[in-house]
Amino acid sequence: MTLLRAEHISKSFAGVPVLQDVSLQLEAHHKVGLIGANGSGKSTLMQILSGDLPPDSGTIERTRRLEIGYLTQEMTLEGERTLYEEVREAFRPLLDMQAEMAELEARLGQAQSNDSDLQRYGALLETFQAREGYAIQARVEATLFGLGFGPEDLQKPAVQLSGGQKNMAALARVLLEAPDLLMLDEPSNHLDIAATEWLEGFIRDYQGGVVVISHDRYFLDRTVEEIVEIERHHLTPYPGNYSAYVKVKAERLEQQRKAYEQQQAEIRRQEDFIRRNMAGQKTKQAQSRQKALDRLERVAAPTDDSRRMGLQFDTNQRESHEVIVCRKVHKSYGPHHILRGLDFTVYRSEKVGLMGPNGAGKSTLLRLLMEHDTVDEGTLRLGRNTTVAYYDQEMAQLNLEATVLDEIWQIEPLKPAGDIRSYLGRFLFSGDEVYNTIGHLSGGEKSRVALAKLMLLPANLLVLDEPTNHLDIPAREALESALAEYPGAVLIVSHDRYFLDRIVSRLLYLRNGTCDAYPGNYSEYQAHVAAQQAEAQRAPSAKAAKVKSSPNQDNVKVKVKVKAPRGPRRRKPEVIEREIGEVEAEIEALQGAIDTEQQNADWQRLAELTSQQGTLATRLENLMQEWEESMMAAEEGRR
Repeated sequence: MTLLRAEHISKSFAGVPVLQDVSLQLEAHHKVGLIGANGSGKSTLMQILSGDLPPDSGTIERTRRLEIGYLTQEMTLEGERTLYEEVREAFRPLLDMQAEMAELEARLGQAQSNDSDLQRYGALLETFQAREGYAIQARVEATLFGLGFGPEDLQKPAVQLSGGQKNMAALARVLLEAPDLLMLDEPSNHLDIAATEWLEGFIRDYQGGVVVISHDRYFLDRTVEEIVEIERHHLTPYPGNYSAYVKVKAERLEQQRKAYEQQQAEIRRQEDFIRRNMAGQKTKQAQSRQKALDRLERVAAPTDDSRRMGLQFDTNQRESHEVIVCRKVHKSYGPHHILRGLDFTVYRSEKVGLMGPNGAGKSTLLRLLMEHDTVDEGTLRLGRNTTVAYYDQEMAQLNLEATVLDEIWQIEPLKPAGDIRSYLGRFLFSGDEVYNTIGHLSGGEKSRVALAKLMLLPANLLVLDEPTNHLDIPAREALESALAEYPGAVLIVSHDRYFLDRIVSRLLYLRNGTCDAYPGNYSEYQAHVAAQQAEAQRAPSAKAAKVKSSPNQDNVKVKVKVKAPRGPRRRKPEVIEREIGEVEAEIEALQGAIDTEQQNADWQRLAELTSQQGTLATRLENLMQEWEESMMAAEEGRR
């Protein structure tokens, strides 16, 4: 079923065209990735499709009663309510229904109640149960936990959350609204890898249509079935995910190149014939061929319009063998222990990725390394002759009051303005753009200025904190190429898995204040973790088989190691699953009794049964949460 059809859409701003005669059709259950360079018109198209922005021309047809959930890059949740309460507003119709049911329950317990109250209550109850109203708390918490919030965050006022957390909360609310069409503009911004993978699973399983803008190539590979690229103000669809798009586009460009070269060769041959024979005996043939050439539809020369930065990092001198030495480093802030005996080494020319969930201490480690803070215990030092160039994801090194030109000029004050302008051209700043104030630039433009400054700092160690944030795909590819050729060492904090695959040769995974080292890139790390999990699953069955087949089991001595008690013991997932099944069976039995009492019109008994069902539903929610925590703990143990 077609959800939305846009035909011949055009849009300009101040006379500058952004979209020209574009058409797009969105189907139910279909997942589409919208890509293009920064400024190509992706967000503009989303605004037009959602109805937030009118097109200059063209038509948009939406299916009747189409519900659209639109997440913008800037969308956040504000207000005095808690995080949980704000996100729960996704279920406002059900919450209103629940409130009315509570009023009716109170009225049904009084003598003045009537049959209409009972009928209304029965209708509300049937709808509430059909729409899983008793699972609201469980669904809200599961979504928030999946996106990276912890139980301690649920009761925080929304206004006290960070900007990134507010955006994550807005994403949670849009997802829980479960509209017919999800429109998500950079939804994986601010998410760590675990949360991004959770979101990928959500989108894959989502029953409605999805349109997503993203520069995360790994994310696009795992979520979408079609790529639509905005290029030169037009749309080009490509079947499949991002990797399929790269292959198909390369094939199309190659086919176009061959067709162009063949046509150009034929044109040259015909022009040569015309030139030699126009004034000779074959004048009519030459004239005929000239007319044919004039009518010929020319094949355009193949072009890749992606504007790419000209990046190249240089080293100033050869560093020592050990570039970063970290030995038993501890760091706490008040009662919070961030780093607990952290221990690792980065060697000359190594490209190392630093991973871990949000809050694991990655930014703390970088602050310590850059001497913006001091360690509590242990040693963290740079190797001999090591000089560092640091890219801060917050871009605090930029002067927001300066122009782009002045920001670079202050590093190279002796160079003429023309040389600085030429240099900035490599970072896609041209014309009067160099006079723009940095505070008024977009996130992507600020990132390009920060990279331009970084390249002017001679260093043999690059420390990069989320360098691909705000960069479009062409810019990310340019950065990848430059880092691949860089002869010095690199320490990268990144949630961009595609980027990590292209660059790093070793990964440090930071968790619980320490880190584990994994050789290879991100895909190799994933394969290693999968192998560990498979081995952990095989181990219990193999052990059981060995015990079963062992002779003289009565003579086998088993050494049991008794551990000191560590508080309440976490129950195994399978134990909780059995109890969940029992509670679900009780709820189902109660539902049968409720249906019977609705027919008997015994409102007092009906209210009692409904109250019991609500209690069981709350118990079921708690069990589901306990099961999720137990599963997470089991998976953490396998790692």
